[in-house]
Amino acid sequence: MNSSLIILLLASLVSTFFGFRSLPASRRLSISTLYSSRNDQTPTNQRIRSQSTLNNIITTGTALLTSQLLFPALHQAKAVEVTTTKSSPIVVLGSGGKTGRLIVEKLSKAGIPVRATYRNKANEAADSIYADVTKAESLAPAIEGASVVIFAASASNKGGNAEQVDYLGVKNAASECARLKIPRLVVISSGALTQPDTLAYKFTNIFGSILDWKLKGENALKDIYSNDKSLSYVIIRPGGLADYDAEGPSRIELNQRDTISGEVSRADVAEAVIAAALSKTIPSKVTLEMYQSDRKVPLKGSYLLGSYPKTSGFEQKGNNYEDMFVNLKSD
Repeated sequence: MNSSLIILLLASLVSTFFGFRSLPASRRLSISTLYSSRNDQTPTNQRIRSQSTLNNIITTGTALLTSQLLFPALHQAKAVEVTTTKSSPIVVLGSGGKTGRLIVEKLSKAGIPVRATYRNKANEAADSIYADVTKAESLAPAIEGASVVIFAASASNKGGNAEQVDYLGVKNAASECARLKIPRLVVISSGALTQPDTLAYKFTNIFGSILDWKLKGENALKDIYSNDKSLSYVIIRPGGLADYDAEGPSRIELNQRDTISGEVSRADVAEAVIAAALSKTIPSKVTLEMYQSDRKVPLKGSYLLGSYPKTSGFEQKGNNYEDMFVNLKSD
């Protein structure tokens, strides 16, 4: 339930309540007399029934409003169940990239069925198939029957520019996943992409306006998935990617609202992506940031003046990703 609906409900309840209060005392009859005669259709009992109905509306509405305000997690979209088998593997788009390659390696090592995809030709040494995210018609043969699709592709000199890959490629993948009813799509995006006034954004966006196109890709995906409750997406926005061994979830912080970022290893990103792909607790439609907790940097403010926000209020830490996922807020 969004904020505008909450406000509308609250206004309706207040209006109804004071409408009752304005009635003459003789008309505010006790509800307890409602059950005196089910067959009595006198004007008095009709008024009682009307009052009872409206009182029930107030009671139910107030309970709904209170639970939404005090226990918002109860109203989150439930996690979509994902079952991975040899005939329904995890498909990785962008397997040729650094992060995509790590994801395929880690899934294979864990014995989880995986289908790698390659832009140029299939790799005969693995369960792989041709797929080019810039060519929508190439995706269906690669992803049909998948339990999860992981989008690990990004702009490159050989694979296409940011508009082609990070926007149209994500849009193509989302459209085909939705059409083929793939249960979950996990997309690797980037932190800071909603903060155009920050140095992190301006520096990264020099390279082909990549953050602009990534944001357009995210928005296209969300629009495609907006009307289908049976499908799940997870957008992961890592901070600056580094090539060192995974630190593990206990050294990682998840966040939301894109106000804090930081360095993180590709290996940790690969592990978080796999955890999100298989999660039984993650909200069905969710966007999150991730970075190493001891290397985090607020995206806005001045370090010298100490005016930067130290926390967002959406931080999640734990010893495993599943415990962190369960408290994330749905999009």
